[in-house]
Amino acid sequence: MRADKKIGAGEIGVVCLLLACLGGGAAMAADPTPAKAGAKPGGKVHVYDTNRINVNTASKSELMKLEGMSAATAEKIVAYRETHGRFKRLQDVQRIAGRGVVEMNAGRLTVK
Repeated sequence: MRADKKIGAGEIGVVCLLLACLGGGAAMAADPTPAKAGAKPGGKVHVYDTNRINVNTASKSELMKLEGMSAATAEKIVAYRETHGRFKRLQDVQRIAGRGVVEMNAGRLTVK
C-alpha cells in the first residue's frame, strides 16, 4: 500500500471486524474485565458449565442464580421439596417453576 493513499470508512470497518473476530471482541470491549460467554449487560450469565444446580439440594439463593427464576418461585421450589420430597425428573420442576424457566436452564439443572 502506498503511504499517501487514504483509507476509506469501509476498509476501516473491515479491519475492525477482523480484529474483533480474531480477538474474541476483547479489542472492542469498553470494560477491561473479560466478558463471560453468553453474558447479557446487566443480566444473568448464560454460561453452561459442568457445575449443574441440583434442584433437590439447592438453596433459594442458588436457585435465584438461574435465568428467569424469581425469589417467589425459588421459595416455592424449596417449599415443595420440603413437603413432597425430592423431584424425580426435571419435568416435575416445571409444575412449580414453569416450563420456560426449566427450558432456559436445561443445561444447568439436574435432579440427583
